[in-house]
Amino acid sequence: MLHSSYAKHKNRLKQCYDVIKDQADVIFSVSKSLLNFFDDQPNVYWVPNGVDLKHYNKKFTLINRDIADLPKPIIGYIGVIQEKVDLELVKYLARKNPEKSIVLVGPVWNEQDEAKMSLEQEKNVHFLGYKKYSNAPMYIQQFDIGIIPHKKAGFAASTNPMKMYEYLACGKPVVATSNIGTENVEEMISTVDSYEDFNIEVNKLLDHDNEENRQKRHDFVKKFSWINTVNKMMDLINNKLT
Repeated sequence: MLHSSYAKHKNRLKQCYDVIKDQADVIFSVSKSLLNFFDDQPNVYWVPNGVDLKHYNKKFTLINRDIADLPKPIIGYIGVIQEKVDLELVKYLARKNPEKSIVLVGPVWNEQDEAKMSLEQEKNVHFLGYKKYSNAPMYIQQFDIGIIPHKKAGFAASTNPMKMYEYLACGKPVVATSNIGTENVEEMISTVDSYEDFNIEVNKLLDHDNEENRQKRHDFVKKFSWINTVNKMMDLINNKLT
């Protein structure tokens, strides 16, 4: 599935994929669903995204007021707010949880401007805009739960969102729509198929979260550190070369 922003380059991208398919000795795919494109190539490996544990475990003594002053609990999203983000689902959550803050951290693409303006009418929804990568952990650490509200259609199924690992590295419970690539973390995050179930799961996790669960998430995500991920890739490359 192709991201709409690359649609005009579809033919060129297919040519590039064909070159990779025909000439590469080892191919890595971040998405399990993309393995099918290379189904006749024997040296294709699924290597999901990773996380910089040191970065996301940083402690902050000063918290920016744009999030520090918001009422708790905070249902948070971090990332580019582009076509795959289901802002209607976010609006549903906002209306079902008027006492909670719905926080979206990240730049908004033009294609979502109309939906953003509509969503801004909800008093408990807060768009905080683009933030530097250095401050991403500070914002996630203020969340009480991290969400990945992706649309069911489109290219989301061929992704493996880094925010899954970032939320977990900060010890946060995670709820995501079921169409994204969550195979390797499904024991630690909740995936749902409907707006209603999304809301139910968010509230269930908020009600039952505790320090023990937060530590389990910290421990679970360690195996997805970038060091471990790169070591796995290097092992596969070295095995191919020897």
